[in-house]
Amino acid sequence: MTTFSVEIHEDIVTRLKRSAQPEITLDLPSVPEPGDKLWVKSMRGTYIVETEKCMILESCR
Repeated sequence: MTTFSVEIHEDIVTRLKRSAQPEITLDLPSVPEPGDKLWVKSMRGTYIVETEKCMILESCR
């Protein structure tokens, strides 16, 4: 199992939380497997506002 960490601007995270079906498309350094963990760090400038643990449901090349 692989863990990926992604930093996303706070405004984008806020919009995702308001969405009925939030979805993010990422270009990662390797192809994740379903079940791999993804940590999304909400950033305000250079500061981490919050960290969410997500699960990768689908990946493709």
